[in-house]
Amino acid sequence: MVRAVPGGEANPQFEEIFAAFKAYYVLHCRDNTDLYPGIRETLETLKAGGCRMAVVSNKLQAGVDELYETYFKDTIEVAVGERPEVRRKPQPDMVRLALAKLGVDAAEAVYIGDSEVDVATARNTGIPCISVLWGFRDKDTLVNSGATTFVSKPQDICTLVATSSGKDGGVSVPFLSLERVTAMHSDEIERAVTAVVRRGWYLLGEEVSAFEQEYAAYTGTDHCVACGNGLDALRLILRAYKESGALHDGDEVIVPANTYIATILAITENNLVPVFVEPSLKTLQMDDSLIERHITPRTKAIMIVHLYGKCAYTDRIGELCNRYGLLLFEDNAQAHGCKYGNMRTGSLGNAAAHSFYPGKNLGALGDGGAVTTNDNDIAEAVRALANYGSQRKYVFKYQGINSRLDEIQAAVLRVKLRYLEEDNECRRGIARRYMEHINNPKVAVPSLNDLVSGATLSGNVFHIFPVLCEERDRLQLWLSDKGVQTIIHYPIPPHKQECYRRWNTMSFPLTERIAGEELSLPVAPYMTLGDADKVIDAVNSFR
Repeated sequence: MVRAVPGGEANPQFEEIFAAFKAYYVLHCRDNTDLYPGIRETLETLKAGGCRMAVVSNKLQAGVDELYETYFKDTIEVAVGERPEVRRKPQPDMVRLALAKLGVDAAEAVYIGDSEVDVATARNTGIPCISVLWGFRDKDTLVNSGATTFVSKPQDICTLVATSSGKDGGVSVPFLSLERVTAMHSDEIERAVTAVVRRGWYLLGEEVSAFEQEYAAYTGTDHCVACGNGLDALRLILRAYKESGALHDGDEVIVPANTYIATILAITENNLVPVFVEPSLKTLQMDDSLIERHITPRTKAIMIVHLYGKCAYTDRIGELCNRYGLLLFEDNAQAHGCKYGNMRTGSLGNAAAHSFYPGKNLGALGDGGAVTTNDNDIAEAVRALANYGSQRKYVFKYQGINSRLDEIQAAVLRVKLRYLEEDNECRRGIARRYMEHINNPKVAVPSLNDLVSGATLSGNVFHIFPVLCEERDRLQLWLSDKGVQTIIHYPIPPHKQECYRRWNTMSFPLTERIAGEELSLPVAPYMTLGDADKVIDAVNSFR
């Protein structure tokens, strides 16, 4: 309508014309609409094979409902159209709503569409995309938009999408089963939780205090301050250093361009400026040879991210911090127990942020986080800032926030901390198996030298095992068809996110390449070498 009406939305009659169009469309949407040949049979085959399906369209919800009732109600369960409270494609909101209505996780989904908007929608949602060649756009347009997997006939979809009637149906190796992770120590966890419930003290009690002491000792730091989540831990560190006078609005923090967005959110929320540095394709970590050229008089800190569970610290980074008088912060959300030499991550810089999200190597049964540091003043500031800014009841030194780890989560973490070393060794065993036996030339697998620090595997706890593939979406579909569940970490880098529109024109080719090619294979402490071999066979059979 914006293109059709002279002057677009600026035309004073635009809303009136648009309202008339919407009313007309609902009444006449079926007049010249029909299914492409083979679509009905394909939908019936997919449904018979156990696939649950939804339609997601930018067309008006009333029109979508009308077409759904006419063509799809016998095969498709959910139809989501344009509605005021949900952002349109290519934003992921409509797809997420459809998945929620189906009760299906994004890791088990595939998106099928015919346009560049569909390709972008799948990418923004973090699920693989099959592009069809009989629809709205030609193949060249789809390729230019990033599409990698194509079908020319509807029935070809059935050969790509895994169903329970397919050749290897079902998930035999899930990406991560939290149920199985918890079951490994379920008796102890249940006893610990029951004790907290019976004690009747649920916040800022003895479990949190004990966990803080135990985790500080484990990381080799003087202080551990528990908080609500990993993002809060990052925010609190930077805020504490601002309160101390070491950081000021507008100061620059050097940070990897290839990271999860929480790292960047913490920096910008504190009115600091992230300065992105590209990764090395060998390690996928910030390339320390590129850091010095980004240091300016405004640079006050480097924030390293131990991404995927690998230690990101290097001697060169330490030397740069010493030479230029820079603070060193660690985002240790993914690397609990990782080492650099004899020191653990979380103790390598001025302060470190930790996440205990359930899927982490050290995960709670809900959200949780912590800050570790050897600086007494910073520890006191972080503790006060996380408690509304209060160091003493009803007395507030800072304008703080409410960010606390509860007693139940602390009790669970105390149990799981006792087994962290053992669990990490299991992860290393699976990772070593992958590195030694995956030999598909289409799939770039990290080598031992690329992923570890020193001669042993202690420099990596393999929270994630990342591989790179130019046909990533097709590989993900292939593995799904073989019963292997995978996840993308991460499909859109921070500088391309809508929330940071001012950076969208920036170019970081290596980071963007990783975002387009990375696929994470299952790695978990309960996995057996037999599970790993199933993944290896599936990857090696990809053609």
